[in-house]
Amino acid sequence: PETFRFYESMKVGCIVVSAKMPDNELYRSHPGFEIDGISNVNEVAEVLRSILETPERFDSLQQRSLETWESRYAPVAVAALIRNISESRLTTRYS
Repeated sequence: PETFRFYESMKVGCIVVSAKMPDNELYRSHPGFEIDGISNVNEVAEVLRSILETPERFDSLQQRSLETWESRYAPVAVAALIRNISESRLTTRYS
């Protein structure tokens, strides 16, 4: 499930459908649709059908992907995350 395609898809505003992502801070609460049985054609088809049956949601789902990219996955966001973690650890270490 961890692949650069996930990030590329978010960057361009795709409605992401993926295998179950690892349970960590990086992926927790991302706006995509996760499928436990990604190799189960019927399960994948059901998720895709549910998305396609609500075209009025497409714009908001796309916007959520774009916003998530900017706030969590874009280079500037990742750099800020690394800086914050580093500063936090330094502060803890020298306190």
